[in-house]
Amino acid sequence: MPAEKESRRFWLKVNRIESLADGIFAVAMTLLVLGLEIPDLPQETAAAALHETLALDWPKFQNYVLSFLLLAIFWINHHRQFHHVKRADEPFLWLNIFAFMLVAIVPFSTSLMSNYDGFLATELIFEANLLGLGLVYFAMWFYASGKYRLIDRADIDEARINFALRINLVVPVVSVMAMMLAFMTATWSETLYVACPFIIHFMKRRFNKNRRENKQISA
Repeated sequence: MPAEKESRRFWLKVNRIESLADGIFAVAMTLLVLGLEIPDLPQETAAAALHETLALDWPKFQNYVLSFLLLAIFWINHHRQFHHVKRADEPFLWLNIFAFMLVAIVPFSTSLMSNYDGFLATELIFEANLLGLGLVYFAMWFYASGKYRLIDRADIDEARINFALRINLVVPVVSVMAMMLAFMTATWSETLYVACPFIIHFMKRRFNKNRRENKQISA
């Protein structure tokens, strides 16, 4: 019976999902720049007012860079997951679709935060956007790796599976901390996300170091 059920399962080609992911990430990352506007200044006062105007627009540049780098982290993580995912079924496809929906709305939440800098509501919307995206990524890997459902046992061991789960929790944990900080100081809460690439880098170095030490002990 289980074998018959397995044969009737609707399998999908992972390269179709990867192609869709690349397109959606490319569009979302490009749309971020639309939140940056060229100052409309009279020619006679432009030289004197340009520096001041650009300084006032600094939060928009900061939010653009932050969102672009966070989307880059998610894009890289998506490709790392699909390096091990060998097949896809319908539940996994829908998890990806939910992830793409949240990726596509990042330019909106970023622009909202930039145009209403320091407002609690806009900060929470941006951070909730990233929290949801991070949790969906965690669910994607949890589903794909659980019981080696969509990955091959010979391709990755249990330690790396669990490590990938922890990596997928970095952005959600930082998002929860940022949302808590927003109630105290909404202006600076999103800056916590700057720590994400450094946390991930530290976790990877520590994991690889422990792996090397364990191999040496086993030898």
